[in-house]
Amino acid sequence: MARSRLKRIVIWQGPSGYYFLCRILNIGRSTDELKIIVTDPDSPTGVVYTEGNGRFTGTELVRLQAEVSYHSDGTVLMKMPSYSPRTTTEYRNPSGAGVRRVPLQDIRNWEPFARYTVVRAVRYTRALDANVVIADAAPTLWGAPFTCAFSLGPTGLGEPVTAAGSVNLRIRDIAQGLDLLLQFEASSYRGEVMRLPNTGVPIFVCNNFLQIV
Repeated sequence: MARSRLKRIVIWQGPSGYYFLCRILNIGRSTDELKIIVTDPDSPTGVVYTEGNGRFTGTELVRLQAEVSYHSDGTVLMKMPSYSPRTTTEYRNPSGAGVRRVPLQDIRNWEPFARYTVVRAVRYTRALDANVVIADAAPTLWGAPFTCAFSLGPTGLGEPVTAAGSVNLRIRDIAQGLDLLLQFEASSYRGEVMRLPNTGVPIFVCNNFLQIV
């Protein structure tokens, strides 16, 4: 396993303490290879991954671990690791097998690549060390479901205009010449009815929700 060149843990402070959002890693050696992990190892909360918008179709994955990676060659992948002998590790590229986005070294404007909707917040109870970044937030934002959009852009590039009530967090120097922008805003999403594969039995799912965009 490659050793992390960079690690950041993004959390926010709520009325009952700190809450986990994601881990951000650059695990590359000769090249930059970025990874965002949106689940905490101590949490039993699963994440839903879907390749489409709107109603669930039965093709979604629900896993305890979920991560999205942006590779130096422009490959953007979702990874849903196996969590039991009955499952296998799944890699998904919604754009199609072998399809690549903008290579990291060629990014000249803000490049959005993932969106994470938090419905069920997870407490963060570890030490606040030098790798931890605490996101500022509007008081009305964190008390309800919210979305976090992830974009990459050149260091020094101005941040895009945000809507009223939204919050930006910029992680600088995530890769050579690149910053990572996290854009938070309130969400009306509360969960979704999903039909179980094969049986079609409907269940209501209120897990957090992760997409490649």
